[in-house]
Amino acid sequence: LVGKGFNPTVQIFDNKCSAAFKRFLKQKQINLHLGPPYDHRTNPAEKAIDTFKSHFLAGLSSLPPTFPLHLWDRLIEHAVLTLNLLRPSHLHPHLSAYAHMHGAFDYNRTPLAPPGCRVVIHESPERRATWDLKGLDGWYVGPALDHYRCHRIYVPSTCSERIARRVDFFPHN
Repeated sequence: LVGKGFNPTVQIFDNKCSAAFKRFLKQKQINLHLGPPYDHRTNPAEKAIDTFKSHFLAGLSSLPPTFPLHLWDRLIEHAVLTLNLLRPSHLHPHLSAYAHMHGAFDYNRTPLAPPGCRVVIHESPERRATWDLKGLDGWYVGPALDHYRCHRIYVPSTCSERIARRVDFFPHN
């Protein structure tokens, strides 16, 4: 937060906190508020966790039936990004949480697709032999944020992720 220009003044915890963290907060001049035991409604972090869980489970429930479930953890980054694009900032409600922290999201630079969508990656002639197939099956696991108009694709034949630009999407519905 400090790196983005925000100076937190209050930290809210459930009902306990380590002595080392209390010293750290005191050194940084941040007030500590402990909530009552067994009352999670007073802690905004608990509500944020519940919101994320609901958003992530909704994304998992929209996966194609053939999506390999051992890849669910690769969808977390996509879920965090889309959730922060959807929810408003607490300080500036007219901005998304993402826009408040990172600036406007450029959908042209970073296109988004449904999580877990089946895809075919187009193999360029430089990367394939003459009689090889021109496409490679895979699963969309998220945008490649550091690459222009690219996607992160899990390729089952190589058991690895790959950054791809030319992709055809095949939603299951």
